[in-house]
Parts: sequence; structure tokens; C-alpha cells
Amino acid sequence: MFYLCLVMVLLIMDADESC
Repeated sequence: MFYLCLVMVLLIMDADESC
């Protein structure tokens, strides 16, 4: 579920895109 990571990044917007 890679999309979950993207959603989390968008919601958190913590610039921590370490998927």
C-alpha cells in the first residue's frame, strides 16, 4: 500500500517523504 505513504505525506506535509 504505497498510496498510504503518499496520503500521509500530504496530510502531514512534514516534508518527510521517506517512503
